[in-house]
Amino acid sequence: MARELRQIVVAPLVYRLRMAGLDLSETPRVRFYPDGSLWIAEQSFCDRAMMAFGSRNGAMPHTLACVGFRALAAFGDRIYDIFYPAEYAQILMKYDELGMGVRPAAGALRAEEEQQLDCLIVMVRLYRQLSLKMAEELASALRDWWQGSGQSGVFGERGAIGISPQLHYRGKVAWFELDARGSGQETLNSLVLSILGWAIAKSYPLFLIDLATSRYEEALRAAATTVPLIE
Repeated sequence: MARELRQIVVAPLVYRLRMAGLDLSETPRVRFYPDGSLWIAEQSFCDRAMMAFGSRNGAMPHTLACVGFRALAAFGDRIYDIFYPAEYAQILMKYDELGMGVRPAAGALRAEEEQQLDCLIVMVRLYRQLSLKMAEELASALRDWWQGSGQSGVFGERGAIGISPQLHYRGKVAWFELDARGSGQETLNSLVLSILGWAIAKSYPLFLIDLATSRYEEALRAAATTVPLIE
């Protein structure tokens, strides 16, 4: 059975679609995340969107970059492509031509950590060192997400149950814990979009967003610095 594919266009790009005259009326196959990012479940609509961005013969338009990932094992077998501005991809290319990633990757085997929804360790890794200022900005973005989509859920899903009171960071890595029992993948996607939106707005080079990182990251905690996540 073919895996379901959904495309997501980040909010900064949606304005370009509107200017191109694309009808963005909400339907069961076209919806919006709370931050304004576009969720697409219809291939023909996605094709029209890609043409609006300048695609020719199905090729990726030069104005876009894309990162793919799959849902956590607990939330089914759906895969996602997030389209984001090529301008941001060019920032990432200064560090590595592979750009950024989101885990679980589309082709990754299912891991035990993905089933432990009561204590997901969400990791954010950059190509550069995190300063206190950057960590506080990330914590602020996460706090805004938690107070909105994180607790209320999106697309009919329930929100997450809890989030750790602090954001830990050390070197290029930051992480926090999330209790996502009873929630769903689309709510976690809104978290990914919040982190990506923070990085794009600040031109910070993201290397990886991992929605269920391995417990080995806990070994870093003793030497990590923290900033408040929930005030």
